[in-house]
Amino acid sequence: MLLFSFKVNSIKNLLNKIILYHNAPTLFDRKPATLINFTASNQLYELWSRYSRVYFKQLMADLQLNTAIDYAEIRHQTGKHVLVLFYNPERLENTLLNPENQYFLASLGYTPTPTIIGYLNQLSRRIGYSPGFPHEIGIFLGFPLSDVKGFIANHGKNYILNQYWKVYHNPRTAKKIFASYDRAKIDLIEKLKQLTPYSPHWPIHFNKLSKLV
Repeated sequence: MLLFSFKVNSIKNLLNKIILYHNAPTLFDRKPATLINFTASNQLYELWSRYSRVYFKQLMADLQLNTAIDYAEIRHQTGKHVLVLFYNPERLENTLLNPENQYFLASLGYTPTPTIIGYLNQLSRRIGYSPGFPHEIGIFLGFPLSDVKGFIANHGKNYILNQYWKVYHNPRTAKKIFASYDRAKIDLIEKLKQLTPYSPHWPIHFNKLSKLV
């Protein structure tokens, strides 16, 4: 039995669509990871906290994708919100083991480790004690190192393009990547049409979801 439907008729269906919509580029192997914040204000925190393990596993089984997806809770404020990193293990491992990325992370105090979990644990600790959000999370999300460095050097200003991340170098390449992410969302909708009766309201609901988390 599929866990998702084409109408947002319950908070559980809303959780389905948020997970799928934001994760589309990761689900379709376009980026290593996606970060989603589930908050208590829209009941998603409680639903995720209660059902996350079995629920997410079943949702991925329903989609019938070849891409392996895992997740890690990298920040959890009880009763308030939980920050979840959904990731493609193979793609994220390749990203984190890239020598330039490793050198950059080491310059910020990360201890080199051969495992994804080792890096995620260090990221989680830095999120816990950092006064702001640690900018190196962009590496985990697949942002180019040059743009992560550009963001830090410019304090988030003076960018030349802003969509999935703030771009400081190689805008043509960035636009191609952004287009592939957008395409992944279309591919997701097409995939769901194959699994569930089609509704013309589906894309409209999807467009509204980005404002909810």
